[in-house]
Amino acid sequence: MTENNRRLTFSQRNGLAPIPQPLKLEEIPDNFRTQLYNLIHQFIENEIPSEGGIRRIDRGIYKNTIRSVHDNIFNNPIDEIDDDKYLFSFYKDMLNHAGYNMIFDIIEHIMRVHPRSDFNFFEKFHEMFSKHGLAYTIVDEEWPTIVPAATPEEGETIGQAFEAAKEDKYTAVREHLRKSAEHINANQPADAVRESIHAVESVLRIVTGKKSDFNDALQKLGRYSRIHPALNEAFKKLYAYTSDEQGIRHALVDQSQSPAAMEEAVFMLGACAAFVSYVIRKC
Repeated sequence: MTENNRRLTFSQRNGLAPIPQPLKLEEIPDNFRTQLYNLIHQFIENEIPSEGGIRRIDRGIYKNTIRSVHDNIFNNPIDEIDDDKYLFSFYKDMLNHAGYNMIFDIIEHIMRVHPRSDFNFFEKFHEMFSKHGLAYTIVDEEWPTIVPAATPEEGETIGQAFEAAKEDKYTAVREHLRKSAEHINANQPADAVRESIHAVESVLRIVTGKKSDFNDALQKLGRYSRIHPALNEAFKKLYAYTSDEQGIRHALVDQSQSPAAMEEAVFMLGACAAFVSYVIRKC
């Protein structure tokens, strides 16, 4: 039984109930909101179910996390965190009605500030995204980031790129991929495409030591790493696309808006992430 089939109910597997359809970008189902609230509720109560039973959250660490969310995400008075009943009501209302961007802001912030030694929110949220079929995944456990991924395979590819580029020398590569995802989440496709191709430029220059022309660096890589000529040409054409499209690598000239759309931005993030992984492992 595949992983996707395991997540289906008896009725869904046997054609007695509709199979959940893939979600779109910016779409968050109600059952995800409910499970997220339940997790926040348990967190406020300092008791989260785990494989071994109930995991107690350190009260002092919990308060620091909630205080940070209240201060940095909501800009709310931090003395409100002393009233659990208020927090339950506040988060229930907010998580039921907030836009996807606010919800993702909260999730990212919690993952980044709460110590994993106390509770690993990275694993928990990653599991929730997969379970509910969100068109996003979470990558880079060191600095958790929500990235668009229309399919599980796409999410795995992007995650592999962050894992392959985890050495300090690839910091710029990870940052470009992270910024690309952030631009997609902010509905800025041209900026996302530009950051994706910058990730490829960065990795090429790092592994070849060549800091000038993209095509020269790619050619040098092909000479000593035996990259298939067709693959080499494919990335030259992708790079040419970003150079030709107005508003991506160059300023707009005769159009008020870049022709790059979200579909191109998501594709380029996945394609460039795959190439980043390929180059690092090849070299």
